[in-house]
Amino acid sequence: MTLNMIMGEFIGRARYNKLKGKGPTALYWALAIIIPTALHTLYDAGTIFNYPVLKNGDFIVGGILGGVAILTNIVLLIYVLVRAKKNAEKFSALSVLPEDAQ
Repeated sequence: MTLNMIMGEFIGRARYNKLKGKGPTALYWALAIIIPTALHTLYDAGTIFNYPVLKNGDFIVGGILGGVAILTNIVLLIYVLVRAKKNAEKFSALSVLPEDAQ
């Protein structure tokens, strides 16, 4: 859900900028792909593809790595949700409708 919110924000900004003809469009499209993919990769590296556990069965180092990945994801989730609540009015004000239709 968190990664979808991050991606949706960047896609929304890219679409708004394209329709209004102002601001970067390609940059936001790239960020919509790169940031969620990078965050998901880091989470997977710490949990699912936990190298210390898979390679030599070191569950202590693997557990620490997995715990850090999970805690980082929880902090990120809280940050994105608080940020979305704080900026909801600003994001809702972005409209692509013509001025007379608003």
